[in-house]
Order: sequence, then C-alpha cells, then structure tokens
Amino acid sequence: MAKATRITTPIGQAVYPHLNKPDTAFNQSKYSCKLIFTKKEAAPLFKQLDEIYDKAYKIACLQNNVEKLDSNKKPYGKDGDEYFIMAKQDTSSKDGKYQFSIALVDSKGNPTDVLVGSGSRVRLSVEPSTYLIGGNKFGLTLRLRAAQVIEVCDKANAGFDVVDGGYVSEDLSEAFEDEVTAGNTSNSDF
Repeated sequence: MAKATRITTPIGQAVYPHLNKPDTAFNQSKYSCKLIFTKKEAAPLFKQLDEIYDKAYKIACLQNNVEKLDSNKKPYGKDGDEYFIMAKQDTSSKDGKYQFSIALVDSKGNPTDVLVGSGSRVRLSVEPSTYLIGGNKFGLTLRLRAAQVIEVCDKANAGFDVVDGGYVSEDLSEAFEDEVTAGNTSNSDF
C-alpha cells in the first residue's frame, strides 16, 4: 500500500474551525477547518490537488473499465471571490477500532491548546484521499491531520465598540485568585 501524501497548505484564514474539539452536530463527530486564500496563495496548492485528483480519476476509470465517472464536489475551489479548501477528519474509524485527534502546534512547532476561532491564520497538514462510491461516483477528500496556528483571532471583544451606560459583567478574576490563595483544594467540580 502506498504511503499517503501529506500536503502542508499555505497560511490561510480559518472559517468555522473545529480544531480544538470535534463538531458533533447532526450525529457526526468530526474535526474540520475551512481555509480561505488569495488566488496567488491558492494556485500552487490547487495545481497539486488537481494533479492528484486527475491521476486517481484516470486509474479509477481504468480499473472500472469506463471512460467517465460521476464526480462529487471537490473540497477545494472558488466561491465568489474566495479560494478555499475544506479539510475534515472523523474522530474514529467506521468500525470504532481507531481514534483520531488533530495535532495543534504554534508558529514554532510547539504543541498548544489555544482556542482557534474564525479569522485565525493557520496552516493545515492534510492527506488527500480519493474514493469511489457504488462503482461510479468518484471523489476526493482532504483528511485533516494537524494545524499550525500562526495568528489567533482575538474574539474577546468580538469587534464591538464600548457602549457607555450599558451592562458590565462583574470581574471575577480576583474572586478566583482569592479562592486559590485561601487554600481551597477540594476536588469538587464547583
């Protein structure tokens, strides 16, 4: 069996990333990340992915003795003015024998657990994988293997300006410090 090809993407802007914990909506459990690039950034990556796709497509046609196969939508392309890729990874194999997680590292390659939100600048390590459904529907997916966080988007202020006279939450940081310094070492959850 051939070793899977790993590709490191250029740095892109993350959109709805699920890198820290999987997305569990709609009875699924997947890590995922959509990255947005400029046309210039996307061009060499798309060329590489097209070559992998085209080669595997030709092999699948030969193996199935057909001239043409139906194709699923590629996990990369252009949407309006944006160039994107979509990478994903199930948290376990279909049979449940294997569990998967995503390696998350900082800009120097050190492991991190920083919360990666939309707007963060990241690079992904992906494995292109082709598939054939029902002997006639060909496709390619990008298996998400790791992410390198280059810039974290600060979502603390969410882009809002200060509104004078509005609700202000209580600053609880001192309360938590007081509790720790008072010697509270209980193992309770609260």
